[in-house]
Amino acid sequence: VDKFVSIENGATVTGASNTSYVRGAVKKIGTNGIAGYIFNYPVGNPSTALYRPVGITFSNLSSTDDVTVSYHEAAFNATQKNNNVREVAPEYWNITPGSLVANASGLNVKLHYKSNGGGNYFTNATNVSYYKVGHFNTTSNTWEVAVGLDAAQNSTNANSTLAEGFATANGVTAFSRFTMLEIVASVLPVKLTHFNARHLPENRVVLNWSTEFEHQNKGFIIERAVLSSHSKFQKIGYVFSKGISGSSSAPQNYSFTESVPKGEAHAYYRIVQEDLDGKLSPSEIKLLKFNVGTPIQIAVQSTTGRVTISRNPGAKKMNYRVTDQMGRIISEGKGIVDQVFMLQLSSNGIYNIQLFIPETGEQLIKRVLVQK
Repeated sequence: VDKFVSIENGATVTGASNTSYVRGAVKKIGTNGIAGYIFNYPVGNPSTALYRPVGITFSNLSSTDDVTVSYHEAAFNATQKNNNVREVAPEYWNITPGSLVANASGLNVKLHYKSNGGGNYFTNATNVSYYKVGHFNTTSNTWEVAVGLDAAQNSTNANSTLAEGFATANGVTAFSRFTMLEIVASVLPVKLTHFNARHLPENRVVLNWSTEFEHQNKGFIIERAVLSSHSKFQKIGYVFSKGISGSSSAPQNYSFTESVPKGEAHAYYRIVQEDLDGKLSPSEIKLLKFNVGTPIQIAVQSTTGRVTISRNPGAKKMNYRVTDQMGRIISEGKGIVDQVFMLQLSSNGIYNIQLFIPETGEQLIKRVLVQK
């Protein structure tokens, strides 16, 4: 007979196993005076005598916050799933908060899964990273990945296998039925770790971005929005994934360069990641402001060695360095504010002139020849 067990604040549970668990609902009240308190609900499958615990983490202290968990050994609406979900497990847990005040911002939910027959928990699974904690959305009436696809939010725990293990979803705020899901491979995200846009001297724009990992990533659409296009984003380029068949477990770095759009005082840039199946994920938007007028120019009179550097009026402080072909420093200076600045190269040879603006990170390197 199904039972209801209420465990008061301060009480604990020990000895749960395949032969010792609650057949029914378990309520835990309070966090036993511990912040970050983890309570493992001792529930299981009565037909197969399998312990199926649920771990709930309460981040904040409370003597009254309570959550009730019950286990159910039959699938619930397994065909009702969104496009991210490949398969729904043939079991589920009801997780129902009674009163959440101190922990209303979210709980961590950890589910235990185990194949009854000893094979894969999901029959056709090929990678344990596709296992996620799932939640039944009572508004759309579909199973969906709880919290999100990001592995930092929802992932299988260390040492889990295709047959048995644990998966955890962090920061859960929507509760009803929960189960294990296998997601389709193509929805594993491309994790973008860095995206930056810079305005360089000589009227150039460079975009740089990095990924931590990629899966079935076709590449990145480069988009720009300017006043003349009514601030609507338009495609200006494409960069293909560096991963083998669009997948990579190692960090990858990318860049894209273009000329400053003529006549525009500013522009917005973004990259849109494209999966092999056509799914699009836009990045954050970066704004660049341009100095309309004469960009930095470097002119050299090769027969005299005189170098003239011209900049926009009111330009930011600039550092410079001149090196020869051997990399030796010939001349350098910092904090230059002049609109027109001159250098004199006294000997024949090939030189590199490097200009750097510390405030913005902009830099320009130009090779010049002196032949008197």
